[in-house]
Amino acid sequence: MKITRATEYFLIGLILSVIGVMPVSGQMERNFPPDSKLGNLNGASFPQFNIDGRLMIMGVAGQVRDIDNQIVLPNTAYKPGAVRYQIDLMGHLHRIWYLTPEEAKGARKEK
Repeated sequence: MKITRATEYFLIGLILSVIGVMPVSGQMERNFPPDSKLGNLNGASFPQFNIDGRLMIMGVAGQVRDIDNQIVLPNTAYKPGAVRYQIDLMGHLHRIWYLTPEEAKGARKEK
């Protein structure tokens, strides 16, 4: 069976489009700042977050990132789970990262 040039281009395009749809989060390992701490987010009512039983306030320009490393609005981040967080110079929350189960397991081993 002879494959035409148009069929080759179609197959190459199909393969590239399937590869482009694959999730990027599974391919990249996130590197967290050395001063970030491991915690368990139990509840949130923006701007207050309950991490490990401590009530913390989100600082100005605070960021929350989901397991795909996408920024989510802090007032919608109410899902409990394992997180890494960073504190600013004023003692407020600066950044929060929700952890995947694999990241949480690895972080607990490091601790």
